[in-house]
Amino acid sequence: MTKIENIKLQIELFNEAYPALAKKTTLNQEGAAKFLSCSPNTVKTYCDQGIGPNYSQPGGEDSRVFYTKIALAEWLIDTRIKTA
Repeated sequence: MTKIENIKLQIELFNEAYPALAKKTTLNQEGAAKFLSCSPNTVKTYCDQGIGPNYSQPGGEDSRVFYTKIALAEWLIDTRIKTA
């Protein structure tokens, strides 16, 4: 499976699991937490430490953070650890 196919699959699975968020292209920290299967505090920590998925902050440094589903899926794929 190519990376693009894997990204599409991750997004499709998320949209099926959370139909209320299916039509959204960007997610706030709570939505990103659902996508990543972690807590919103974990997403905030990733953001604060600069180790998480790429995000946008359209209102400036003190404004809300938004993540695209593509960035979230890509980050999940890129941080996957392969085992033997």
